[in-house]
Amino acid sequence: MNYKFTKEERLRKTNEFRNVFENGKVFKDKNFVAHLLLNNRQNSRIGIIAKKKIGNAVKRNRAKRLFRDAFRTEKNGLASNIDIIIIPRIKAEDITHSLAKGFIEKLSNYIKH
Repeated sequence: MNYKFTKEERLRKTNEFRNVFENGKVFKDKNFVAHLLLNNRQNSRIGIIAKKKIGNAVKRNRAKRLFRDAFRTEKNGLASNIDIIIIPRIKAEDITHSLAKGFIEKLSNYIKH
């Protein structure tokens, strides 16, 4: 298994984010919102949007780091060609690694069904 998180596994450009927002499906949870869209690539990609309302820059970056790590460890269970954008709804202090990992697992179950 490969646990690296490469550039090819990130949504980085504005038009990539816009495409997922305009054409994708929305999956909502009490704590998070995810936008999902199938892509024509061999790998899944993730983008995280942490708004200012969840905390200062240090807290927002920590939240993004937790989701990237959860994606990195759980990406083998995801479909191999999906773009995901995650937007936290809760304060950054409340986001834990297990909460982020659990949300990625919920997404993988949602995608499979």
